[in-house]
Amino acid sequence: MNMILLIESNRELAAHMTEVLQLASQGVMHATSGREAVSMAVEHRPDLVMCSVKSTNVDGMSVLRILKSNPATMQIPFILTGVPSDYATLRRLMEAGADDVLSTPCSDAELLGSVAARMRLSELHRSHSMTVANGSDEHAEVIPMDSDLSALRKHGRVRRFKKNEVIYHEDSTPHAIYYVVHGKVKTFRTHELGKELITGLYGDGMFFGHIAALEEKLHTDAAQALDESEVIVIPNTEFLGVLLQSAVMSHRFLRMLADELDSKDDSLVRLAYNSVRKRVADALLALERQYHMSSPDPFHITISRENLANLAGTATETTIRTLHDFKEEKLIDIKGSTIEILNLEKLKTMRN
Repeated sequence: MNMILLIESNRELAAHMTEVLQLASQGVMHATSGREAVSMAVEHRPDLVMCSVKSTNVDGMSVLRILKSNPATMQIPFILTGVPSDYATLRRLMEAGADDVLSTPCSDAELLGSVAARMRLSELHRSHSMTVANGSDEHAEVIPMDSDLSALRKHGRVRRFKKNEVIYHEDSTPHAIYYVVHGKVKTFRTHELGKELITGLYGDGMFFGHIAALEEKLHTDAAQALDESEVIVIPNTEFLGVLLQSAVMSHRFLRMLADELDSKDDSLVRLAYNSVRKRVADALLALERQYHMSSPDPFHITISRENLANLAGTATETTIRTLHDFKEEKLIDIKGSTIEILNLEKLKTMRN
């Protein structure tokens, strides 16, 4: 029997949740304070923690941070209950490490559905730990990714795009959400005079095209493959099923949404106030963050000057002159259309 640690100071609510969970053949331990909860989690290692975000003697955020920072409990799935439905709060909780959130009130079906999904994640972690401990699979760490890809392939179809091939057009109706298995993709907007502005860069393991699909509006940008790319195309009607079946994938997707909001806010500030040198440096840093593999070798990328200019929000001629200056300053090296970053730290600390 699975064991759930329920942290709720409201005794009436705790009793109801315990009854629902026990009818679903789940074991339940109950804590009424944050201090008691942390002690029980460390001692008993439950399969799942379900905690009120804020009630008498319980600060759910504090409990979450403590358990996620402890190696002994950091892998235990954590659900926060009684969460306000505003996006800012949801984003803050997911960034703190919550695996799922339930608003108040929530139905018994929603409660059990969330628990079932998190229990599958808990079982996955246990299987992974046993595999690593037994030393039977040197590639055990990729199990969650393989599971995610299987779910995506089941609900979508794999398409291969050639370099510079358009994936979808600006102002088109969104019929699907896209996932990059391998390759590089850009999204961009086109000014009425033909000038492009790159709005996003996507690499292996990233979603794109999701904003328009979720908002049920036309695409405000277009998508194009920067290199030969393998992409899974998931119909809108199937995507929710993917998230419900994979806690790892849903967690990753929510975190990606939060990161994108931060990134877009920063981009607007940079375009408004940064110098040309700073904008070109930031564009190179964005490419490095997105596409640099875990390698000690200097980062290099093949990219057209036009695409780099569109990413930096400058004219192509200005970008070319700035790159020449960077080369003279030994910040980068240039061979044809390939740019190699020689001094990453100086690019990061470049003054405006």
